Amino acid sequence: MSYFERATAVELFEEFDRAHPDLEFFRHVWVDFSGILRQRILTRSYCRQIYSANRRYGVGPAVMRKNITHTSAQGFCTKQQVCHMVPDWYSVRTCHFSPGHAWVMCFAYCAEEADPFFQCPRYALARVIERVESELPGADVLFGCETEFIVLDLSLQALQSPDNVVGWCTMTGLRDRKLEMLADIVRVLQKSDIGVTHFHCEEPQQLELSTFPFPPMQAVDNLYYTQECLRVIALRYGYRATVAIKPLPPPHETTSTVGLHFSLSGIATTEQDHFLAGVLNQLSVIAPFAMPTHDSYHRTSVDRYGTWICWGTENRDVAIRRIKDGHWELRLSDATANFFLLGTILLSVGLDGVLAKQILSIRDLRSPSTQVSSEVLEAHGIRERLPSTFRNSLELVRKSDYTEKLLGHDMKGLWLAIKELDEDALCRMSDEERRKAYLQHF
Repeated sequence: MSYFERATAVELFEEFDRAHPDLEFFRHVWVDFSGILRQRILTRSYCRQIYSANRRYGVGPAVMRKNITHTSAQGFCTKQQVCHMVPDWYSVRTCHFSPGHAWVMCFAYCAEEADPFFQCPRYALARVIERVESELPGADVLFGCETEFIVLDLSLQALQSPDNVVGWCTMTGLRDRKLEMLADIVRVLQKSDIGVTHFHCEEPQQLELSTFPFPPMQAVDNLYYTQECLRVIALRYGYRATVAIKPLPPPHETTSTVGLHFSLSGIATTEQDHFLAGVLNQLSVIAPFAMPTHDSYHRTSVDRYGTWICWGTENRDVAIRRIKDGHWELRLSDATANFFLLGTILLSVGLDGVLAKQILSIRDLRSPSTQVSSEVLEAHGIRERLPSTFRNSLELVRKSDYTEKLLGHDMKGLWLAIKELDEDALCRMSDEERRKAYLQHF
């Protein structure tokens, strides 16, 4: 029996329903191709009515097709059909930042299509997890997330306080109500079975919160629950918390990322090296899905993480940081990514590296890639650059047969269509217009 069949069994809903008599609403949550968190809130009585009768909840055909700039509706014709949001009952939990609510993540299912899951990144991730379990028995795969966010005032400007955040790990910035807010956020997350390792000041005006590692599907679910928890609790304190890429107006240069940790244990060190080789060999394919919007590419400029495809032990100035054997961090991703889709790509290319026994030809770089000579880069086998703009990334995806193999023709085509419309619109905007566009959603 597949993960989808197990996770959508009505018995799981009925068991949760009986165990939580005080709930009134079920939030049916999904993440579209633009990384935007969306929901339909169903009453408990209606959930009982449809799910006990083995029915599915229908939504419009544009369920996954909206974008950041609200241009996707005009950009291409959407076939008129019913799509269903099918709850993954393994993901259901009490929504502890909103009493009386439950939270459940959903699959997007279109029964009339030859592939009913052609626009469902959650299903794609479930399939590749099953593939890893089959091809690498005994392997233990975990994801973990470091979420950077900024607290704005309610007019969407930089927060002005006698105790502003001024830099990395300072006490300054956490002597006022922001500390109370963060403590409340952590309490809610831990009550929701999302372990928090630490939080701290990061860059000027920026905070960071890190959560425990979990199996990939659960980790991505936890990431989106965490992001919404940040936003909701911050509003109660009179703040606006955002994970947007460039959330501050000039002259502020702070950008926010989501550091995605991935680890692979239970297999030989040589296989772990093959996995990393697979990731590095396809990093130019991963990049468009980790950095999927116009302003994402600020981080691959020479003053941030560099432009080279490389890795390094505890090197925070390269695309992939190695923490220890079998544990790495992808340092390119931001909140505009769909992390179900990104996780699918990441696990697929890594698994292909193991199965093909790909050689780790790039050596461990211990210095910032922007500060070493061309001779040092060559000696480490570092010869390829990351795409420098999202337009370049889109062209890489368009020409890539490999992404079509991983995602399928229809999903790849739909993702490209949505992203191209966004890029066209964002290119025509001023910096401030783009900032406000991101803040609407993230």
